[in-house]
Amino acid sequence: YAKAGMIFPLPKKVGRRWRVDPQARFVGMVNKPEVIATDHPALKRILEDGAPAKI
Repeated sequence: YAKAGMIFPLPKKVGRRWRVDPQARFVGMVNKPEVIATDHPALKRILEDGAPAKI
């Protein structure tokens, strides 16, 4: 979550570890995933509405 920026205020990387403020809040995904026209149909369905893929 720290690396993806899902926490505010943003954590800081110190060496090999992430330092998170004790008062930090989880904010979830800030950006929508990018869907490209050449993506596999199952991947498109998952990224667009979160429906499970049937392969």
